Amino acid sequence: MIRSLFLIGITLVLFSACTSSRWIIEEKPTVDTSESQLIDTRPAIVIRSMPTPERPVLTIEGRTIEVYESPLKLEANRVIQRYRPRYGWAAFGILGAGGLIYIANADGFFETDLSRTQKNVLMGSGGLLLAGSMLNMRPVGEPRYTGEKRFLNKVGMDTRMDTTSLAAEPFDVIINAYHDDEEIVNGLQLRVDSSLTLNLISDLGLRSFSPDEPGYIRIEIKSEFEQQEIKFPVQEVLKRYVRIVSRNIPLRSSPQVSPNNVITTVAEAGLLPWVETTESGWHRVLLGITPTYVQVTDGALIWRPAMSNESDLIITTSNMAFGSIDVERDIPRAEIQNEQGIAILIGNQNYRNSALKNNHAHRSVRLMRTYLRESLGYSDDRIVIIEDFRTDENVETIFKSDRGEQTLHNLPYSSLTDLFVYYAGAGGVVHNGSMQAGLIPVDGLPGEGIALENFMRTLAQLPVRSIRVMIDADFRELPNGGIQSNFRANYAQISQILTRQKSDSWVIFASEPSQIAGNYVSNDRRTDRIHGIMTYYFARAIQDGNTDTDMILRYMLRNMTFTSRRLHNRPQDPVFFGNRNSELLFETAP
Repeated sequence: MIRSLFLIGITLVLFSACTSSRWIIEEKPTVDTSESQLIDTRPAIVIRSMPTPERPVLTIEGRTIEVYESPLKLEANRVIQRYRPRYGWAAFGILGAGGLIYIANADGFFETDLSRTQKNVLMGSGGLLLAGSMLNMRPVGEPRYTGEKRFLNKVGMDTRMDTTSLAAEPFDVIINAYHDDEEIVNGLQLRVDSSLTLNLISDLGLRSFSPDEPGYIRIEIKSEFEQQEIKFPVQEVLKRYVRIVSRNIPLRSSPQVSPNNVITTVAEAGLLPWVETTESGWHRVLLGITPTYVQVTDGALIWRPAMSNESDLIITTSNMAFGSIDVERDIPRAEIQNEQGIAILIGNQNYRNSALKNNHAHRSVRLMRTYLRESLGYSDDRIVIIEDFRTDENVETIFKSDRGEQTLHNLPYSSLTDLFVYYAGAGGVVHNGSMQAGLIPVDGLPGEGIALENFMRTLAQLPVRSIRVMIDADFRELPNGGIQSNFRANYAQISQILTRQKSDSWVIFASEPSQIAGNYVSNDRRTDRIHGIMTYYFARAIQDGNTDTDMILRYMLRNMTFTSRRLHNRPQDPVFFGNRNSELLFETAP
């Protein structure tokens, strides 16, 4: 009997885990929205967007606010809980029940035998003890909410406001603004008609700030029904720049002073976006998207409104000292002189039409003069410089040729004279009865200029030993509409006018007829060698020791298109006609 009771008890312990549901009353009362009532509507100020440096505007909207009143009630949620027996109580119940049942059925335990009723009482008590110990369970884990809930008694009222998508009736606001404790704007009255865009730059007059810690902007917005205050750091509206404080400051590709790392120069008051200031005394700034460096002593940090086109803040200058570009220094010197050589160098820079302007034509002329004098043996007094010729000049006035006296610009020539002609400027289409490639004067209108055929014909008539012509320009017609025509200059026909007459002569053009003759400067200005790509590589070839025409031409062909594609993503192939075997440097008798 006792053994059976123990087996039953153990079985009950093992299998008596169960689950049950119950209701839990939440501590905090809940709003019963099913009984909400609309008690009021009114306009309200809603801040829709905050300012950024790229968009320094604060967007304010007028919206209708609905005010609801709802009862607060206690809330009961139904949960399911899992239970297990308390094993200590279960063991006590089993032992206690077993003991009572044993006593009830044992003989001789009492002096007199128990009556049946007494035995039944003891056995019933044992069963109750066993059942009670089994039912004394403990919860296991967290209760699981079923999602069922119900509201109980009301304990109060709640008022809430909802912003709707409905625009409020137009209303006026008064705006006060402060930079830290300094007043910027006081009593600015504006009308909110559905929405209001407050430009912090033009409406509040935010200016530039110099300190490293620019502080905070605080804006108060008042209406007849409410007041709001907004506070944010200055750097969320303004952007940090470096302001150039001296004239013609170089921007460098690395934080060190070197003639080889100058990208360009910037004029005084130019502004460049700041990136960081290094411990070695350099500001790292952006030129376009390119990181560059300027010395701390040459630039002051300021906070100011950002611009959508930050290149407008940068004023680059063309007056870097001659010699700052690699081909302008370390120029090889010739040991022999070409005493009878004559050079005519033409640079058209200051065009009336800004689309034709060549910012560095005069400097390129200076570069060619330096190489002709230092490396090719031309006498400085026999190098003629012509800058910015005009429409009232023609081939005769440009060359000032006197065939009777055999002079060019009053310089005598002979059958031993080598003539070098260089042009840097704008080329185009000249309408002289027909469409012809020509050199454009600085004050010329579309269609005006000196036709290259007349130019070459005049040169071919000169009784000199050789004529070399370099033209750093292209000849594409760009009408007022900016659409390129189908005109293609016939370089072969133009050049043969000269090269058939002079066997030791040549003509070189900066690009194919359909190509652009570009400058050695990248679009982001990270690379800026000032001169035209052809002019640069002609000088660079001589700098590297080449004085033979064929070697110079090979050098240019090897480098020009590669550089143009790298800088401008387009080809630029030089075009050569004439004698490739002619020497540029050889001694002549005085």
